[in-house]
Amino acid sequence: MEASRAGEHGKGFAVVSQEVRKLAEQTKTSVTEIRKLISLSNQHTKQVLGHLESVSDAVRAGAAASESTTSSFRHVVGSIDKSNAIADHVRRQMDEVSVTVEAIQHSTTEVASSAESLNRAAANA
Repeated sequence: MEASRAGEHGKGFAVVSQEVRKLAEQTKTSVTEIRKLISLSNQHTKQVLGHLESVSDAVRAGAAASESTTSSFRHVVGSIDKSNAIADHVRRQMDEVSVTVEAIQHSTTEVASSAESLNRAAANA
């Protein structure tokens, strides 16, 4: 209205006013789009944080499993060492038994020889 009363100068004012309205609409549309993008970005951020938490949980579980496995291997190695020590002890005892059996065999041979000599001496007497 004011533009029509102002004449030629009013036409310029109307054009500027129309451009300002277009810019205001574009700004409003842009702000709406920016809000949508921010909302979408926030959703993605929450998803990424959730995934990071899952990865963190998996890493913790993996570390605990690794510690358990290491402990089990140490236990196995300890058991093998004990078994080796027992086997060495048994081997030494078997060596002692073998030496004793050989000594008994030698003594038995001597006793048998002495018995034969006594039998012969008794038979000759």
